[in-house]
Amino acid sequence: MSEMKPVLGILMGDSAGVGPELVAKLAADNFYAEYCRPVIIGDVRIFENALKVIGGEAAHYAISNIGEADWSKGIPVLDQKDQDPADVKMGELNMMCSVSVNKMLDLAIEMCKTGEIDGFCFGPFNKQGMKLAGCQYESEHHVMAHAFGVADQPFGEINVAAGMWTTRT
Repeated sequence: MSEMKPVLGILMGDSAGVGPELVAKLAADNFYAEYCRPVIIGDVRIFENALKVIGGEAAHYAISNIGEADWSKGIPVLDQKDQDPADVKMGELNMMCSVSVNKMLDLAIEMCKTGEIDGFCFGPFNKQGMKLAGCQYESEHHVMAHAFGVADQPFGEINVAAGMWTTRT
């Protein structure tokens, strides 16, 4: 019997930044398939726009809840239907994008807590935008530490790629 790969939420990050393109590039390169059963979280129009920007293709389809995910059809995109690419100007703080970041982070945390996904990762967030859109914490790490009840303990981030690692606390 083959081992089932974990279901991971892949948050696109701030749509006015490079997050959607990074997520799209990894999807187009079929990177996720080796490690997990991905569920992209964000607006499917932003993901499709990112695929155009990178000049890539990735089989995908929109879902409205995780129960609809069927990886034989491609990568499911849990469509938040909250951002029109025509309203996003790259490199500029945009309240629509910031509100979406806070919502997708809250959704991923809740899905993780309920066991709908096994974990999640994300494209870059704009911390200033998150705060302007109502986030009461200084970063996504603090949001997660409070949500998972570990804010009173040491927490941080470790990034590992090709034998190199970085960390921040």
